[in-house]
Amino acid sequence: MADFPSIKAPDLDLFGEQPVKEKVRTPMEAGYVQSRSRYSGSRRVFEIGWEFLPAADYEVLVAFFDSIGGAAFNWTHPTTGITYTVIFSDDALPKAKPIGRVIDGGGWAISGIKLETLGAV
Repeated sequence: MADFPSIKAPDLDLFGEQPVKEKVRTPMEAGYVQSRSRYSGSRRVFEIGWEFLPAADYEVLVAFFDSIGGAAFNWTHPTTGITYTVIFSDDALPKAKPIGRVIDGGGWAISGIKLETLGAV
């Protein structure tokens, strides 16, 4: 299984983590709703980004995204050091904005990249 590329660590002020516990909801004829957990465990959705990602690292990130397709890969949590098996949640990377002239040592700002675990954590 592939590993997330060794590029600059994501900025912690653009990092987010969300536990997800999917439910099955069944509306009843009497007007109330029954609910139960779909799975015994919960999944995690992580959001990562960079206020400034060097141009070379951005190219590595895009090449990795293109090559991995919908396959799972190993990603290490930036604060706990725990490695999770994740996929990219979205079909496209979020829009990146250039910072300075990329050819003169500039880079890219990109945030909102969502990664999700495949099963319960």
